Amino acid sequence: MKTALENLLSTQREEITLAPRDFLYQEGQAARYIYCLEEGTVFIFKKNTRGQNLWLNFSQPGQILGLIALKKTNYGHSAQALSPVKVLRLEVAKIRDLLHQDMQFRLQIMTELSRQISLNEDKGISLHNKTLRQRIARMFLELIRSLELPEYTENPTLPICCPFHELADFLGASPQKVDKTLEDLVNEGIIRKDEDRIRVLNRRAIEALA
Repeated sequence: MKTALENLLSTQREEITLAPRDFLYQEGQAARYIYCLEEGTVFIFKKNTRGQNLWLNFSQPGQILGLIALKKTNYGHSAQALSPVKVLRLEVAKIRDLLHQDMQFRLQIMTELSRQISLNEDKGISLHNKTLRQRIARMFLELIRSLELPEYTENPTLPICCPFHELADFLGASPQKVDKTLEDLVNEGIIRKDEDRIRVLNRRAIEALA
């Protein structure tokens, strides 16, 4: 027997595809939809008090995006494709109806929403006190983990589908400082830069920095 969520996905699903760097939604935009990520990797970030973009998280297939739409009228962060992305889009009103029908689904959604809010708050606090070098290492390490690469993968390759200096937007630093820090990591033999990839040459060094 199908659950209420399975029925909703089979009858109300709307599939959307995004190219790298396309926005799924942007901070401040009216929150009308919730998204189930089927394929690809999504950057989650928001602006800090100085108007700089602050990277919060990476989302991977199987995760739900935009849950804040259940509590707020506007998205409190932005979601941008890091790689080719495919999502299922669901109207918030339909999800709210489902929450009243299915107690188990309600508990799952509320638990995930609380986890995401707590994670984003903790990330903002922890990154604020780190150096740029540490923030870059933390970003690379969490991308490794979000891609679910095995622990024994010593030299993982990470997709960075934007010019490297544009990472500054997510790290709260100038492009010049990000470029210099990346070059320092290259010169120290910790990473290698390709056209749209970062090759981690010393994963343990990244873990120690993060």
